[in-house]
Amino acid sequence: MSRYGLELRGWHDSVWGHDEGLGSYFAQMYKDSEPVDERDTPHVWLSGIDRKYHSKEELAAAIAEATGLRLRKVRKAMADSERYPVT
Repeated sequence: MSRYGLELRGWHDSVWGHDEGLGSYFAQMYKDSEPVDERDTPHVWLSGIDRKYHSKEELAAAIAEATGLRLRKVRKAMADSERYPVT
């Protein structure tokens, strides 16, 4: 499984990556303006279980839709983060 941090305005401690077992990309995102519950459940969780994201572009479009951010900004944040995987 690959994981990368995702720096988006209005969101924190967010990650995206690829789960080889599921054969899908995924993203977990936390809104700056909302508290995190005791289980640390992401506010937006594009898991790749209910819907598969077969490409980075598909995932970027889903993130843009879920966050209300411009697709261009999401694509750039994803590209920038690929240089620094989360371990």
